[in-house]
Amino acid sequence: VIPTEKRNQATLMSCLTFLVLIAISISFSDSCMRVRPTDPGTPAVPCKSCAPIPIVDGIRKLDFSTDVVDDSGPCLKRTFACTAAKDARITVERGPLEGEAELPDDLDGMDGVANLVATCKADGSGWEATVVGVPLNVVTVYCSGTN
Repeated sequence: VIPTEKRNQATLMSCLTFLVLIAISISFSDSCMRVRPTDPGTPAVPCKSCAPIPIVDGIRKLDFSTDVVDDSGPCLKRTFACTAAKDARITVERGPLEGEAELPDDLDGMDGVANLVATCKADGSGWEATVVGVPLNVVTVYCSGTN
């Protein structure tokens, strides 16, 4: 027969051991599940990490007058402007099965300037734009016109 005092000590030790094990397992599971963004305040989301859109050569190629990447919103945005004295246009390669789309300066009402705003897709797999209500994949771009 175990004396009452020894039994109480054994019960107390068992309880303390159990609590220590629970505390350790909580701290390990918490550290395994915690997500830490790469930049404080910026969520680690795929649409913040799209690869750059390649600018390619084309007929009457000009340099883009504007090429800005904006990372302040929920997803990356890249804004292009193509300025030319005549026939400013941005050509968008949409993919091997979709072909090209041409965005002339008269789409936005700005004389001599063609604009394109591309947004990184939610899954980070590439870029897309909506032009006159039509969604486009954006694989490559170039600016053309006559100065």
